[in-house]
Amino acid sequence: MSIEMLVLAVEDVLVSHVRKERCDTVRTLVQMYSANNQTGFERTHEDAFLEDCSTRSLEVSEQAVRLLMQAQTDGVRLGLVSRMSSRMLCALLDQAVGPDWVDWFNIVATADALSPGQSDADLFDLILRTADVPADRAILVDACPRALSVAQRLGMGTVTVLDNGALGADPAVSMACETRSLAWPQFRELEEALTQREAPLVHERRATVC
Repeated sequence: MSIEMLVLAVEDVLVSHVRKERCDTVRTLVQMYSANNQTGFERTHEDAFLEDCSTRSLEVSEQAVRLLMQAQTDGVRLGLVSRMSSRMLCALLDQAVGPDWVDWFNIVATADALSPGQSDADLFDLILRTADVPADRAILVDACPRALSVAQRLGMGTVTVLDNGALGADPAVSMACETRSLAWPQFRELEEALTQREAPLVHERRATVC
């Protein structure tokens, strides 16, 4: 069985850090602001996020980009998921990567696709249904343990990005790295490890815009 879709989270995976006076994770920065722009108050928070990001230096993970390109070369479709609004995401990646980033992905799903009360499970399910890909033929790379757990329950293969920037998984996959300088595995190595698993992994911790 081969993998048909690779999904990367933006927060702390594709964009690893945002720097100003100090170095913050993207997840930390996003938590300071609302991810929903349905009201004027929340739109104000969204504007504040954009202004804050414009003053920061953004770090794009070269290893994440390399993994994306390897998967694309193998004919795997690419998805991007974010807990930010579409406006926040576009501003962040336009600054970090440039406006062509949208051409990398077949599907981009953001918090704008969620109704009140919906969760990561609904966002991942939306990606899978839109792409018409079975959950067990998709891989999620994320840094959020809760999101990884949700994806596992859906049947997706999952790999976590550890706090040091390395990829980690259960001992059967053996991809944990000790330092940020160690390279992530090749996509084919990742695919082979995940498609051969007998049980869900247990972890530590032009595009369609949904």
